[in-house]
Amino acid sequence: TGHKLLTTCQDNRLRVWDHVAISPSGTPPDHEHVHSHDFNRYLTPFKGEWDPKDLTESRVVIGRYISDDYDGVALHPVDIIDITSGALLAALVDHNLTTISPVNKPHPRRDVIVSGSSSDDYDGVALHPVDIIDITSGALLAALVDHNLTTISPVNKPHPRRDVIVSGSS
Repeated sequence: TGHKLLTTCQDNRLRVWDHVAISPSGTPPDHEHVHSHDFNRYLTPFKGEWDPKDLTESRVVIGRYISDDYDGVALHPVDIIDITSGALLAALVDHNLTTISPVNKPHPRRDVIVSGSSSDDYDGVALHPVDIIDITSGALLAALVDHNLTTISPVNKPHPRRDVIVSGSS
């Protein structure tokens, strides 16, 4: 709705100001939560994203830098957080998605996330897939790879009315 401001800060904190238009400069955030999204010079910076289906602006999607062990595999979840309480609503993981996902965009109507991840090796070529993740199960629905696209796609947005993804690369 545009009433709140979300910042993803290099000190591993997510900060939210609830009423940006009426808050004087220097006002402390209304909500502040620690989250592992360390800056790494080899990654596109992490960026928390509002879920556009949530009109209360309380649900945020953000990739996680620190991995967790899932049955012996180090995975980097994409987290869905209730920014008001700080509660982790979901940690989306799939054993087929072992890369770090700093760029995540929730679809405006469907329960999927478009995710830009770090490099993966496909037939000896380092590629940067655009991943489609199911919000409900955390399953990797698709890893979109093009052997002609060998750069990271930091801008990935689901089209609001079509089943396509708009992707920009560096």
